[in-house]
Order: sequence, then C-alpha cells, then structure tokens
Amino acid sequence: MVPGDISQPIITVYTNPRTGSFSPQVVQTVAGSALARANQTVGERLTETVRTQLQSSGGGQAPELVGLSRLMLAKPIDVVVTPFHPLPAGTGGGLTAFFYTMMVLLAGFTGAMVINGMVDSSLGFAPTEFGPWYVHYPPTPISRLHTLLLKWGIITGTAPVVAAIFMGVAHWLGMPIDRPLLLFLYSTFAIIAVGVTALSIVSALGTAGMLINLILFIVLGLPSSGGTIPIEALPKSVARLADFEPMHQVYLGIRAILYFNADGAAGLSRASWMTLLGLAIGLSLGAIITRYYDRKELHRAPTAAR
Repeated sequence: MVPGDISQPIITVYTNPRTGSFSPQVVQTVAGSALARANQTVGERLTETVRTQLQSSGGGQAPELVGLSRLMLAKPIDVVVTPFHPLPAGTGGGLTAFFYTMMVLLAGFTGAMVINGMVDSSLGFAPTEFGPWYVHYPPTPISRLHTLLLKWGIITGTAPVVAAIFMGVAHWLGMPIDRPLLLFLYSTFAIIAVGVTALSIVSALGTAGMLINLILFIVLGLPSSGGTIPIEALPKSVARLADFEPMHQVYLGIRAILYFNADGAAGLSRASWMTLLGLAIGLSLGAIITRYYDRKELHRAPTAAR
C-alpha cells in the first residue's frame, strides 16, 4: 500500500476551436486513437508488473486482483480533451469567420458583375431589359480605359456601404465582434480588391472573364479556403491553391480579427499584404490591357461598324 492520497495520472489534450470547426475534431480523433492505444499498452504492462511483484513477495500462490484494481490497472491514465481558448457564444462553433469571408468574396465578385452589366447598359454597349421590353441606348464615345475607371470608381464607392450592411447584420444576429472598425476597414479593402480584379478580368477577356472569375474566386476558393477543413488535412494539390487563392487570404484576415485579437502573426499580416498584392495586380492588369486595346483602336463597336 502507498500511504497518503494518490491521484490517477491525467493527460490533457488541448484543442483550438478558433482555427476552424473541423480542427478540434481532427485533434480529438487522432489523440483519442493514439492515447487509447497508449493507455492499453501501459495498462497491460502495469498489470503484468503488479502480478509479478505479488507472486514474488508472497512466496506461495499470488493473490488475485480484485475487480476495481483490475479496472484501474487496465486503464491507468485519464485522458481529458478540452478547448484551450473556448469560443464565445454566437460564433457558430468557429464558422462565422468562414461565412463572413464568403459574404465579402461574393460582394466583391457579384458586385463587380452587376456593376459591369449596369455600366455597359448605361453606356449603350449592352441592352437594358425591363421584363419583356428592352432599351438599347446609342454607344457612348468613351475609351475602354475610361470605362474601366468608371467601374472601378463605382465598386470603390459601394464597398464601404456593403461592408457596413454586413456589420449591421452581424450585430443584429448577435455575432461577437471585438474590433468592429478594423473588421469594417478590412472588409471594405477586400471587397474593393476582389471587385477591381474581377472587373479587370472581364475588361480584358470579355464575357469569358465572368467564367474565369467564377473559377478563380469561388470554384477554386471554396475547397482551399481552410474555413471548414484545415489546409493540413487537404490533399497537396488542393492545399497548394491556398498559397494564392483570394478566399484563403481573406479568411486568414477575418479569422484573425474575429478570433485572435487582430494579431498579425495569426494571419492578419499575410492577409493584408496578399490583399494589397491582389489589388495591385488587378489595377495593373486592367490598366495595361485596356490601354493597349485603346492604342490599337480596338474600340467597343460591332465588327461591321469597325
């Protein structure tokens, strides 16, 4: 017998629900499987050691272990899985950052497509439909570059309005936001960057640019965002997309603002620089290509008219 109070050994496994809703499940599965095997191995060796000691100390027939002792020796370690820094209520188990990212990306992408169609209709480059009727205004004598600048100006003006609406909806739904101003500013920045790039692609490629935007911002962005399944658990071919996909970069920034006190090391620094890089690429791509079209006198007119 051992004098004094004794306690069962405890192994505590901490999870981090702020990295995503699926990450704690991965940790629990891996830790549960590994520690269950370790518990079984230690229990078998400990039981055998106790029986050997009883056999050697008694000199005769070793006493049998009682049921409680056998149970305690079979599983000597108490495994506890607990979150290290639990999320507050209203975070959807760590999914609010992902859904907020989705809204920001869709605001930039779909907003750019809506603005592109409305501006082209107003300038006479596409018909304006009203139910079964449509109006086709005469084409406005405006260059491709100036048209793109007009679209960029509109998306820049509407981005803060949309970001403010998102903030209002989040507040109405009871979503905890510790840094509302920073979330508003970064959301506006991300909407502008996505919208400018999407408009530049459409201006460069025409109607085919809409399909390219859909693939770039949505089709490839969803599986590589890291919002539901951590990047480390994805196939390598999909995980490589996270190096440049806009949705993953925006997700890192919004997650850092919502869950990690806007810490730059938690992803906000990378998100800010990558969003700025995306905006610079969009501005350069649109300005260079539309300027090239204008210098080559590739005006927006039907082939017969040209």
